[in-house]
Amino acid sequence: MVGSPLAPQIIYMATATHFDVDVLVAGTGVTGLTAAVVARSLGLNTLLVERTDKIGGTTSYSGGTVWIPNNMISTRSGVQDTGESARRYLDGVLERYGPRGPGSSDARVDAFLTKGPEMVEFLASQGFEWSANPSPFPDYHSDVEGALPSGGRTLDPAPVDASALGSWKDKVRRPPQSVPAQYFHDFCILTRPGPLPPTGPVAATMESAAYMGCSLVAQLLALYLRDEKNQQSIHLGTPLIDLLVEDGHVRGGKVRLSTGSVATVSAKYGVILATAGFARSQALRDLHLPLSQTKWTLAQPGGDLGDALLACAETAGAATALLGEAWWIPIMADPLSGQTVPAMFEISKPHCIIVDEDGVRFMSEPDPYGDAGRALYTHVVNMRRRRSAWLILDSNYRQRYTLGSLGPGIDPGVGAGSLHRADTISQLASRINVNPAGLDKTIADWNKMCETGPHSEFDRRRRGRHQTFVGDSSARHPNVGPIVLPPFYAIAIYPGDAGTKGGLLTDELSRVVRPDHSVIPGLYAAGNATASVMGPASPAAGVTIGPAMTFAYIAVRDIYERKQSEA
Repeated sequence: MVGSPLAPQIIYMATATHFDVDVLVAGTGVTGLTAAVVARSLGLNTLLVERTDKIGGTTSYSGGTVWIPNNMISTRSGVQDTGESARRYLDGVLERYGPRGPGSSDARVDAFLTKGPEMVEFLASQGFEWSANPSPFPDYHSDVEGALPSGGRTLDPAPVDASALGSWKDKVRRPPQSVPAQYFHDFCILTRPGPLPPTGPVAATMESAAYMGCSLVAQLLALYLRDEKNQQSIHLGTPLIDLLVEDGHVRGGKVRLSTGSVATVSAKYGVILATAGFARSQALRDLHLPLSQTKWTLAQPGGDLGDALLACAETAGAATALLGEAWWIPIMADPLSGQTVPAMFEISKPHCIIVDEDGVRFMSEPDPYGDAGRALYTHVVNMRRRRSAWLILDSNYRQRYTLGSLGPGIDPGVGAGSLHRADTISQLASRINVNPAGLDKTIADWNKMCETGPHSEFDRRRRGRHQTFVGDSSARHPNVGPIVLPPFYAIAIYPGDAGTKGGLLTDELSRVVRPDHSVIPGLYAAGNATASVMGPASPAAGVTIGPAMTFAYIAVRDIYERKQSEA
């Protein structure tokens, strides 16, 4: 990893009461760090503030995938892709979700597709280490024109040694669970029968290996702090609490220091809001995502409290969009640890189905996790219940596949953790308060379909390449298998998310706009603080991080060009 142990003059606790900078960046997830790296490279005097005591935000917990069509890594690997085909694919996917909102305007889509590859190349030129080959994750909707069914648009950061950060490696947020995976697509292997993916010779030599989202964060942090003459202060435990607005122009912000006092920051050329969404604010969820719960989110604890919304809605008069959307993903309580974990790979395997408390299926389980998570949430809202759905599986499943951190064939026992067990389907239904007659009928119908063919609108046989990829390619059908072998099991499945998807409305230059679409001078935003360019859609792995990094890059480039024009 590019970088060296940080010099002692680098500080992370604010003591002054006023700062004069070119740019104020709020948030240290991938969005804020990308903005900071670009700003450093352009010689902009930048202040980076973070609400929590760790760097990395929810990015550190993520798979770290970055969806950028027509990128240089894919081109070098022989992937046949163009900006035009990517545009056809995005347009086709977005059309499936109804009228396009302002966050998915033609100008914003074009900006993402044009500047995304430029951002990837820029970071590589700075020393960022991408994996040599693109991810094999396919575009999720392989039937849409322009899709790459064999993958190629999703990038991974290379595994790196975070010890190069010196004492700052302890300030990088780490995921709560450690898994033997270097890349997000390794989870496909981890949840199938067979040997685990190799950790590789590189990892064996690392003192403090960082993978996936942690690698993104560690690498960007190292790049930001690499050049001593351009090193800037990072202030942890320092939330943005308000903006400084004069005559409709954002001139800076107010931050609460770790000491409890409030400091003002004069930002001559702009404020960049990279503070994520509001996934950890139950009050904002109740307002915009009714019946959803903060305990269902995978977003970082202590953050995602809606700082950008709260700071901008009244002070700057910013427009918002997509507030009723999230980066949906099915989640469960891990059977062993009890921690909230994704369940996208688990629910896509044979010998399992998801049912509601009536014992009825209501979704296609191996659909892209954004669609599967939305189906769960829609069902919760339509039924006006906060209760969970249930993943029902048999011993064929348990003998073959992992369930969270519970390995194949390992039984924690009756009543252990969040996993329920019974010798019959009727007994299982009674234990989880699901209608026994409804569940018996659903299981019978499912088993018949497994033998005779599809007769359900939630058929899992004729699906796309994504469904095959996340299922079990060694099985008769990657996503379909009867539920017949006792004992039977059930685990609660919830409509979780990896953060909220709506927020401030921005234009193609990442400038925050008012309801009349006029620009708020001096105010920029990117990432989950904004309404996603993807709208309600879930096109591919990495569509959260890819646009976040791209629009952060665009924001700083626009700030720099403004500075140059004013010089």
